[in-house]
Amino acid sequence: AAAEAAGGPSRAVRYEQKLIAAAGATPERRARVRDLYLAAGDHEAAAKAQQELVSMLPAETAASERALLAALQVERGRSELETGSAAGAAAIAREVLADDPSYEPAHALLIDALLAGDDPEAVLAAYTAGVGATGSLELLRRHANLLLDMEEPEEAIALLRAAVERFDGPRRIGARILLGRLYYRLELVDEAFNEFRELAEQVEASPLVDYFLAKLEARRGDADAAFERLKEAVREAGFLDLHYRCPVCGTLGRRYARRCDARCSCGTVEMVIERDARPARPVEAPSV
Repeated sequence: AAAEAAGGPSRAVRYEQKLIAAAGATPERRARVRDLYLAAGDHEAAAKAQQELVSMLPAETAASERALLAALQVERGRSELETGSAAGAAAIAREVLADDPSYEPAHALLIDALLAGDDPEAVLAAYTAGVGATGSLELLRRHANLLLDMEEPEEAIALLRAAVERFDGPRRIGARILLGRLYYRLELVDEAFNEFRELAEQVEASPLVDYFLAKLEARRGDADAAFERLKEAVREAGFLDLHYRCPVCGTLGRRYARRCDARCSCGTVEMVIERDARPARPVEAPSV
């Protein structure tokens, strides 16, 4: 502890390692070494320490530590990518995916590593595998954008349509939003309008859907409908509601109360206006 306070985590690691050599390794000491390496920004050493920690734990209790190990490995891969080693980053990503094929950050790392090369087919295949294994809407969005960059709008539309058919629940709604936005971006006004109109019937409330519908109604020449829909979107988003905050615990709410809840010892909550109005920057006199 004194070494860490005086010289930073790198010096403290040496003493922790000596303690392990003298008194034996425990999960707590391995975790301490890992945290020190993390504080020093050494993800490779932190990942190695985490691997040693995981090997000490029973399989049935190591799930959370394995998840952290995967995250540290991905961070190590990111460091490799930042230093120009795309091949090293890809190898790390594949190693993580071999242990957990559904780990989305590893798919994203692999894709970014492949993008640094010159093999678009490999990138597209990695996107397809990543979305298939994770159901990630973000990977799906990036996949469609890549197809647009490659001047393949029909392929991007087909990709998102297939996702709408394959997904269910919130992911299906997300895929439909991506499809509607793609139609809008491609100026396919009628297709975008129909997509967002059907979405409006499937969701309880969505300022995003209302916003795009309003813009599309304006594009279709119905300015009155667009104006009314924008008003409704503003109302649903809560932009016109006053907000109150507890000065002790920071809880936000839309109703005034003498206490934020029964567990907080504070007094009256306070009205906050930072979100709704900010003071204008004072005008400074010009210097001569």
